[in-house]
Formats: sequence, C-alpha cells, structure tokens
Amino acid sequence: ELIEDFVAAWLSEWIYWVRNASSPCPVPSLSVGGDAVTFLVHQVCEDPLHCSPARLATVTATIPGHGSSVYLVFKGSTFLADFVVNASVSPDYVPFHQAFQDATTFVHHGAHHAMAQLKVHQWMDLMGQFRNAIRQGASHLIVCGHSLGGQYALAFMLQVFLE
Repeated sequence: ELIEDFVAAWLSEWIYWVRNASSPCPVPSLSVGGDAVTFLVHQVCEDPLHCSPARLATVTATIPGHGSSVYLVFKGSTFLADFVVNASVSPDYVPFHQAFQDATTFVHHGAHHAMAQLKVHQWMDLMGQFRNAIRQGASHLIVCGHSLGGQYALAFMLQVFLE
C-alpha cells in the first residue's frame, strides 16, 4: 500500500542519520491520520570486516489501521567501499541465465556480488530476525533502500527469489 511505501522512504532516509550501528538513533516520529506509527529497530549492521555489503537495518513499523511490517533497509552510497560497488557496473547475466536460460536480463554486478556475500555471512541472522518479527505480529516483509541501497534491495529480492 501507499502508506507502507511512504514508511519505506522514511526509513531509507533515517538510515543515513544512524552514526553508531550498535546504538542507532531513534526513527523520527511519523503519524498517519493523527495516529503515531511505532518503530522497533531490531538491528543495524555495518561491518565491512565481516562482509557486510552496506549498512542495513531491520525495523518493525506498526501503522495504525494497517498492522505491522518488518522492513529491511539498505543504505546507499556514502563510504569509499560503496563507490567501489557502484563502479562495478558491468551487467551480470548469470543469475537469470541459470534460473531461466535468459541471456538478455541482468543485475548490477556489484550489488549482486554484495548480496552473495551477505548470503554467506549474514543470511541466517537475517532469517532469524524475520522469524522473530513474524512471531511478534509482523505480516509483511518490505525491502527498501535509496540509490545504491535500492540496488541492494533489488539484488536481495533476486537472491530470495532464486532460493
């Protein structure tokens, strides 16, 4: 729904303001029809030495009248390593060719590679966070990000689809 898209954009902005991943700043207040949206930040992760491709966060948002959704939020470009990924613009046809024998559709190579690393090093932790959010009442998973974060979000969903 449109309101969930707006919350995704709100969180995609918030993640740029997080200065300390171990103690993230609160998500700024947001209301819908005068009722506050509540946010629960589960985790913010940013550790390039442990193959974190980018800053990413898991946040549950409860929207009045709409229920709860868990958001996986990817941050866009701000660090030198991000620009290395951005520079890896060569198309990667392998995922679509392996899945569908399609040699015309591709994914951004740098984002796809980053998600492959995330799968190796952080996948199980993310799946555990999603399961916990579902147990706590979240009914949807929304994957979002801005700029390079949007590329990461698309590459993440491709990885999920290929699973």
